[in-house]
Amino acid sequence: MIIYSCSAHHAATNSGQFELGAFMPNLPAAMREPPPSTKAPLTEPQFLAALPAMSTTAHILAVLWVLRNEPLDMRPLGCYPEQHFTEAPPPAADPGLPAPLGRHLPPHPPPQRGAGAAVPLPGPPRRGEQRRHLRGHRGGPPSPSPQPGAPPTWGNPADLGGLGVLDQTVAVEVTSARPLGTLLLLQLWKEPLVSLVPDRWFCACVTVTGPLGDNDDKGDTGDTPRATFPCYRWLESGLLELREGTARTPNGATWEPQLLQQRQEERKERQEAFHQVRVRLRGLRCGDSWRSFEDIQEALGGPGTPISGGSQVPDPPPAEYVLQHWQDDAFFGAQYLSGVNPVLLRRCARLPPNFPVTPPMVAPSLGPATTLQREMEGGRVFLADYALLEGVPTGRIAGEPQFLAAPLCLLWLSPRGQLLPIAIQLSQQPGPQAPIFLPGDGPWGWALAKLWVRGAHFALHEMVTHLLHSHFLGEVFALATHRLPTCHPLYQLLLPHCCYTFHINILARETLLNPGGIIDQATALGREGTLELVARGTAALTYTELCVPDDLENRGVTDIPNYYYRDDALEIWGAIKSLVQGIVALYYPEDSDVAEDYELQDWVGEIFTYAALSNEKTGFPSRLRTCAELVKFVTMIIFCCSARHAAVNSGQYDYAAWMPNTPGTLRRPPPRTKEEATAELLLGTLPSPSATGALLALLSVVSYEGGEQRPLGSRPQELLTGAAPQQLLGTFRRRLAAISHRIRRRNAGLALPYPYLDPACVQESVSI
Repeated sequence: MIIYSCSAHHAATNSGQFELGAFMPNLPAAMREPPPSTKAPLTEPQFLAALPAMSTTAHILAVLWVLRNEPLDMRPLGCYPEQHFTEAPPPAADPGLPAPLGRHLPPHPPPQRGAGAAVPLPGPPRRGEQRRHLRGHRGGPPSPSPQPGAPPTWGNPADLGGLGVLDQTVAVEVTSARPLGTLLLLQLWKEPLVSLVPDRWFCACVTVTGPLGDNDDKGDTGDTPRATFPCYRWLESGLLELREGTARTPNGATWEPQLLQQRQEERKERQEAFHQVRVRLRGLRCGDSWRSFEDIQEALGGPGTPISGGSQVPDPPPAEYVLQHWQDDAFFGAQYLSGVNPVLLRRCARLPPNFPVTPPMVAPSLGPATTLQREMEGGRVFLADYALLEGVPTGRIAGEPQFLAAPLCLLWLSPRGQLLPIAIQLSQQPGPQAPIFLPGDGPWGWALAKLWVRGAHFALHEMVTHLLHSHFLGEVFALATHRLPTCHPLYQLLLPHCCYTFHINILARETLLNPGGIIDQATALGREGTLELVARGTAALTYTELCVPDDLENRGVTDIPNYYYRDDALEIWGAIKSLVQGIVALYYPEDSDVAEDYELQDWVGEIFTYAALSNEKTGFPSRLRTCAELVKFVTMIIFCCSARHAAVNSGQYDYAAWMPNTPGTLRRPPPRTKEEATAELLLGTLPSPSATGALLALLSVVSYEGGEQRPLGSRPQELLTGAAPQQLLGTFRRRLAAISHRIRRRNAGLALPYPYLDPACVQESVSI
């Protein structure tokens, strides 16, 4: 049934579309007039007026013309690649792989039947992609010297002559002078192309042949040992591990532990890679709205989906923890400290005038032993204020208006060290239509109020803390740095922290922020609201909030317990600052050396102009006069482009996979009275299944760095050469390793670990 549906049934319903629709009146895609209400004969002008418009017809015919035939290599039914099912039926009791491949591969083996066979792609390539079916190896892995007994690796790129042509199938031959033995696994390494041009390769398979022995002068007689490693995947950069292609059930792999482990890891990887498709398909079944929370869990749960897996942190996955605790007040508060936007919370010594919380309102939450005034004086009351969202325009999804609040949320640090919400107002304007929700208002009223806060938290986090502070500021830093001469010490120090930032930001503009893009499909703000909020965030930007020690002091959160972001961020900031101090001391012995470096002054002036928009009130420096000022400024740039981005990016999927915890949009207006709050209103307010699927598909990709890993400190050796800079870099790496060890030891004892600032997981630049 599966094979028939994917081949003959599709051919029957697809191949004749253009032939039947080329004469448009035979197969109109849309009619511009309603069906006739009487049998009265139509005139020719009436008939023509009902047909689709010329522009619509042209678009439809263009699509049907593309779909009418296979665009590239024909793959008729039955043309299995020769690399599949290559082995003869094995004896029932023989679990082994093909025999060892002799002593060595010949220096120039003659072409083998089926080697490097052209295998068509699953669809046309994207613009700029190069189609390459490789037999062999591209580029060299980081450690080209093999260990004794290990398969050989190659350090030099294979000769890929002629690969500049698109849609070309090539075979690349690589020889080995060492015996290979029995082949279990094969690794392909692809060097990244540092360019805006897409550099994906499609590898069909790798075929390894043994020596011809006595048949050297007779060619291939069919007895040549051969092992085939199917791939059929796009390679972007980094390492890809393939196993020998003999088809086997799981029981057939148990004899070799390494193969069994590889099979389990591959299965997990594929489940994670394709779970967003499952979310979208299940969402379609749910219709336009969710029927119940069980409905949501069924759509988002199950093997290979967000709730059961897909995270880099095992046992239990964060998304599963979120599912279990998303309605707990303690978890709601903890997300301000170690969630994806841990830089918003402020200590509240005095209530703002537009948030009229009274002591009797919060007395049941605080208990009889204290008062609101006493807790504020003791520094145990905090405020999350979303005033930046007040009046921002919202969009429409599938024709329906979307909604966003600008709430105020008051939180209290309990004697048990838990940060608990105690009052929520969903508007910046107090009054009868903006009630203050309290924990004792009933389960649905309090849950609905927290849902609106989480929706506002998502918008402020994504568009200001993440998009503006990391991506757009990172782009300004990168552009100014690229204008420096390559020999300037700041260029060499900062270049690794600018890597791929232009590329990822261009992709964001083309696929996320474009009209009708994912921002329009999945968020309340939409494109226009996002641009407005980014403009507001730019106007409110300060230098202080980007410098970790200053920001923590300014927000009054230096001593709040269980603030894992603060603990890890301060350590990484200190390590970066120590490195920068050492480098600056090498090239700028005196403050006057900084002030007199006109290239440096032009660089910082450009950042002041385009990041701070020349606004002196931001606190951004327009000139740097001392070594200390330079150290702080460069430390801020490196931290923002690495650790700060990791903190606000890497956990997105973990905390949003259970959608009710982090809704990207809300479909009903905020309740104006507490009596409105019901279970039906809560379900009706949640994002639609289609919007949920679109957002999770995005977050599942952007939350994890793909391809080549570039952890903080792994800069290229060609930059900052010399004994003194390299000694400083070595000290920096050792300090990061110690931080990583401490974080992992702490996380081992936490019910919900905080791994996002583990230096081993922090990438050097904004590249995803």
